This record gives sequence, structure tokens and C-alpha cells, in this order.
Amino acid sequence: MTDEYREWIALIKDRIRNSQIKASIKVNRELLQLYWHIGEDIVNRQKHSKWGEGLLRQMSIDLKKTFPNMAGFSETNLKTMRLWYRFYAEAVNGQ
Repeated sequence: MTDEYREWIALIKDRIRNSQIKASIKVNRELLQLYWHIGEDIVNRQKHSKWGEGLLRQMSIDLKKTFPNMAGFSETNLKTMRLWYRFYAEAVNGQ
């Protein structure tokens, strides 16, 4: 192996690492947007319907059944999404 090859392969490795980091950031951004919108939907549905806290329990069951290999849809997490949305939506609206 020459010095030229070592430098070149080091550049390739850096590109791969940078791409992995960028992909992780994009995935995290998408998940945050998903959780925000789920929280928003929960708040709006509970505000405009007669669904109570049982909604979150049933929603958790349904989502876990449909997406068994995906974590994050426990009743507690759904409550956290709702709380997160309420907190920041109210802060943005000046309340």
C-alpha cells in the first residue's frame, strides 16, 4: 500500500461516516415530526370528540399490533407526545 492509497481510503471512510451521520440526523428529524403530528392529532381529536383517556390505551394497542417491530407507541409515550405538542404549541402561541 502506498501513501496515496492510504490517504484516498481515509477520505472514503470519512465520506461513509459523514453519510451515516447525515442519515441518522434525517431519521431523527422524521421521527420528531411524526411524534409532533401524532401529539397534535391526539390533542385535536380529544378536543373535538368525546374520546377520553381510553383513546390512548386503544391507540397504543392498535399501533403496536400494526407495527410490532417498532417501539415508541406505548400509552406512556403517546401521553408524552401529547404533552410535548401542548407545551410547545402553547409556547409558540404565547400562552
